[in-house]
Amino acid sequence: MTIEQNHSVTHTTASLLYTIPPTDGSKPYLSITNLSDKNFTQEEKKSVVTNLRSAPNASDLTLNTAGFQLYQDKSTFKNFDKEQEIIEQYYPLIVELIKEKTGGSRVQIYDHTIRRNRPGEDGSKPDRRTPVFNVHVDQTPKSAEARVHRHNPEDAEELLKKRYQLINVWRPIDNPAYDKPLAVCDFRSVDSKDLLPVSLIYPDYNGETYAVRYSPEHEWYYAKDMSEDEVLFIKCFDSEHFKDGSISGLSPHTAFVDPQTSSEAPLRNSIEIRTIVYYE
Repeated sequence: MTIEQNHSVTHTTASLLYTIPPTDGSKPYLSITNLSDKNFTQEEKKSVVTNLRSAPNASDLTLNTAGFQLYQDKSTFKNFDKEQEIIEQYYPLIVELIKEKTGGSRVQIYDHTIRRNRPGEDGSKPDRRTPVFNVHVDQTPKSAEARVHRHNPEDAEELLKKRYQLINVWRPIDNPAYDKPLAVCDFRSVDSKDLLPVSLIYPDYNGETYAVRYSPEHEWYYAKDMSEDEVLFIKCFDSEHFKDGSISGLSPHTAFVDPQTSSEAPLRNSIEIRTIVYYE
């Protein structure tokens, strides 16, 4: 069966997985080595997810306003099964793309993850990642600053004096993302009380990420049938936001099950590149 891309769909309705914080008021935590070791619960909430291609406000959905932006990028790199080739050949392409689209003077890639929808598999294994079904933001201000220190021990303090962003670059690979697409939330619809700092417990250190509490005000978008020649920039942190709030700070995001997806559609494969973008 041939699956045709359909960009004319205006929206879909999906169940998105939100976090309910601990009832005792303590800070949420999650053990990375034992995902059942956590002190919070989650709930599914029906949400409208608008196809950003046909949204009336499509031109206003930018990295600086909404916290995400869709770009065309017909990459020549296709060999996503070779880890070293990704680092040596794909990384430089993403660095140049981010510089072009953001005006950043330096881009530091600190890791990447390939996710493949493998029904029935444990998606927490480092080499067998699957789509993530919970509304989250990869970084908090605390963990963003820690990232700069961790990857730049010599000059972190100088870098932190200037503007910096943490941006993920997400791309479908092998085939369009018909299955398990990615939803992104307009920053302007998120209240600060919706963001829940979560301690991530690793064997050798503690990290921090944002889980998200449900709000009916959240405005969700996705790129219907996003292709391999498109990339989605997702902002996880922007130091400029804290000056006067006039620029977006982040965008919550999550994979979701689109009820409009054909059962014959190929399974989703994707790569996300995680970066720190510095400005002079």
